[in-house]
Amino acid sequence: EDLCLRMLSRQKEERPESAEAVAREIEAFLEGSRERERRRREAESHVASARELASRYRALGEERTALLRESKVQLAGVQPWDSPDKKLVGWELEDRARRVEIDQARALAEAIELYSQALGYDPDNQTARAGLADLYWERSREAEASRNEAARVYSEMRVREFDDGRFTAILDADTAVSIRTDPPGASIAVYRYAEQNRVLLAGAEQHFGTAPVADARLAPGSYLAILRKEGFRDVRLPMLCRRGDQVDLDVILRRDDELGRDFVFVPRGPALVGGGHEAYNALPRQEAWVDDFAIGVFPIRYSEYLAFVNDLQRHDPEEAERRAPAPSSGATPRVRRELGGKWVVAWDRIVDWSARKYCPFERATDLPVDCVSYFDAVAYCEWRGERDGATYRLATEIEWEKAARGVDGRYFPWGDGFDPSFCKMRESRSGPPQPEPVGAFVTDRSPYAARDMAGGMRSWVADVFGQLDVESALAEADPSISSSRRTPHRVVRGGAWTSGPLSCYAASRIVDFSTTRSHDIGFRIVKLFSS
Repeated sequence: EDLCLRMLSRQKEERPESAEAVAREIEAFLEGSRERERRRREAESHVASARELASRYRALGEERTALLRESKVQLAGVQPWDSPDKKLVGWELEDRARRVEIDQARALAEAIELYSQALGYDPDNQTARAGLADLYWERSREAEASRNEAARVYSEMRVREFDDGRFTAILDADTAVSIRTDPPGASIAVYRYAEQNRVLLAGAEQHFGTAPVADARLAPGSYLAILRKEGFRDVRLPMLCRRGDQVDLDVILRRDDELGRDFVFVPRGPALVGGGHEAYNALPRQEAWVDDFAIGVFPIRYSEYLAFVNDLQRHDPEEAERRAPAPSSGATPRVRRELGGKWVVAWDRIVDWSARKYCPFERATDLPVDCVSYFDAVAYCEWRGERDGATYRLATEIEWEKAARGVDGRYFPWGDGFDPSFCKMRESRSGPPQPEPVGAFVTDRSPYAARDMAGGMRSWVADVFGQLDVESALAEADPSISSSRRTPHRVVRGGAWTSGPLSCYAASRIVDFSTTRSHDIGFRIVKLFSS
């Protein structure tokens, strides 16, 4: 068209100088069109290959997840001391998963390279741009799930580079939050979590109105809402706000006398559990729904457990002897009977109290109880329930994990960063590791204000997730009373004064014999509600 207009120009100097010049321009135009068509076809060929590789990348991801899930099933109940023969099937599945992960990474890299080459041939190829946006979006979601902030930011920037408009609204979206309370009328204050010195701290208060609140807007992030109503316990309500999501929560307000001063309330709702970076033997990462419960602020202390043993002593001395804290083998008993028959802490027989810098003798009963089996813990729950007229039991794995880390998938009760000074583990103090009274480490505090869930004393939990449900586990007979057939293993959660950093992850879990009585295993209890 430009050439024709120039040929028709009234001004001679604007017209081509000859027919030969016109022919050259026409030939160049036709050659350029052929080249553009060739490059378009080349781009489409690269796009087709990239699509196949992108599909392979996704299929390999599903295969890897399935292999890892199956490997956990095969290795469940296998103890560290078991021979390799018992671990070979699980190991082979893990090895296959690693090989699949390598193939998946290769497929992803090749798909991105082919899409990029397609854009080199045809910068306006919308299919290639959309394919790259899809892949980087998937990588950004994976990075967000694994709490890899740097990878998330990089991937989202690449999404914006190639996006055709599909992701813009999501990337810039906020979260719609609705909160209802029973009874209604609770005031709601919201605080956004931000990391400071490796600890997630609640920021400035944002008044959210009075419940019910519908479709209030919050920027993506992790938040803590505090619900207050006169006559009821303040509710700590962690919230994970994702881009474009709807957070819809119904909260039953509880009175102090219903909860009890030794318990914190964990409201119903979803929570991210499992995974956890370097967590030991973690469950697969998943979002789980958890109903209302209350959990002990601290693990059960010697003062509380010995009240149980001393009550047994008055009615059934043999049972008291069975339930008294004592190591499975070898070590000195943790308690002794005084001349009146009363059971008391016997730590003075074990450790020179003058060397116990962090636990004076008068605070011995504030130590978390240890050297109790799973069945001892269950018996204590039953006894205390009868005494208090309430329903107590050990926490399930999912309840324990939600109480420890809230809903946002953080690695530890306080956030994602770790330092030995944050909780009671083996490197928290100079000198030989020793147990300490509960509450000694203020940073070890969950979003619900439960304490000492990363360190101090490991805790028995009620079930074995995916293998033994809580009803079946609690119904099994105590081998000290009956020889009934039973499942030999249970799960222990949390870190202890003997632990290294990996055990302090909220997702870490250890499988042990249900009859084990160890100097670093105790328990904490949950309180259930009738409605």
